[in-house]
Amino acid sequence: MYWIHKLRPASIIAALGPAMVVLALLLAIWIYVGREAAYTFFGIVFLVFGGLSLANLALTKNVGYLLVALFQISGAFAFGGRYSELFYISHRFTQLATLFLIFFLSATLYLWITKRLKWRIRELLELAAEPVNEITNGFTPRPRPMGKADYTKSELAEFGNFALRNHIAIPYYEPDRVAFVAADWTQGFLRLYKFRRSYADATWVAFDFGGNLTVNISQRDYLNYRDSLSFDQLCRSLGNLFTEFLDLYRKGEGIRIIDLMNAVSEHPAS
Repeated sequence: MYWIHKLRPASIIAALGPAMVVLALLLAIWIYVGREAAYTFFGIVFLVFGGLSLANLALTKNVGYLLVALFQISGAFAFGGRYSELFYISHRFTQLATLFLIFFLSATLYLWITKRLKWRIRELLELAAEPVNEITNGFTPRPRPMGKADYTKSELAEFGNFALRNHIAIPYYEPDRVAFVAADWTQGFLRLYKFRRSYADATWVAFDFGGNLTVNISQRDYLNYRDSLSFDQLCRSLGNLFTEFLDLYRKGEGIRIIDLMNAVSEHPAS
C-alpha cells in the first residue's frame, strides 16, 4: 500500500545523533590520546548505554530493550577487551563477548527494522490526517472536547501499559483521567525519565473516568503538516483513532494497532 504522507519529511538526527556524537568523540580521543584510551572510552559508553537500556526495559516493559542491553554490554567487552586493560578479562572472554555481540547486533537490527522500539508520533499524526482534506485557517491553541466513549479504569490502565510498551504514547495517570501523550525520540525519553512532567504543550488524548474524551494537537506538531488542515477535524480524527485503538486492544487485537501504524511506512529513525 502506498501511503500519501501529509507530514513534512522527518529528520533522523534525534535517533542517530547520539551515535554520531560518540563516534566523533571516539575518533578525537584516538587521535589525541591514543588507541587504549579510545577503546576504554568506547567500552564505558557501551556500558552506560547498556544501563540505560535496562532502565528503559524496567520503565516500558518492552523486552526489546533487554536484547539491546545485551548487545551493548557484550560490545563493551568485545571492543574494550582488545586494547583496554579496564575491559580485558581473558582472550577467551573477549572472543566469547564478540560472538554474543554478533548475535545481539543481529537481534538489535531486527528490532530497528521492524520498528519495535520506535516512538510512533509520526504514525499517529499521519493516521489522524488520513481522512482530513479540508484546508482552514490553521492552529487553535486549546484542547478540544471530543464526545464520549465506553471503557473502565482498569481497561485504560491496561491499554496505557500496552501503549507505553509499544511506544505509541506515554500514559499520564491523573486522579480523574488518563492522558496519552504522543512523543518523538527526544521527547519520548525526556518524558520517560521525568525530565518533562507537563504535557500541556504536547499532542495528547485524555480519557476521563466519566467517559469523556479531550484532544490536543500541539502547535509544533500541527505546523509539521504540509498544509493547514482543519484543526477541529484533525483533533476529532485523533480522538477517534485512540478510541479505535482502545477498542481493538479490549478485543485482544493489539497486533492490529501495530499493523495500522506500520502501514504508514515511516522510516525507522523518524
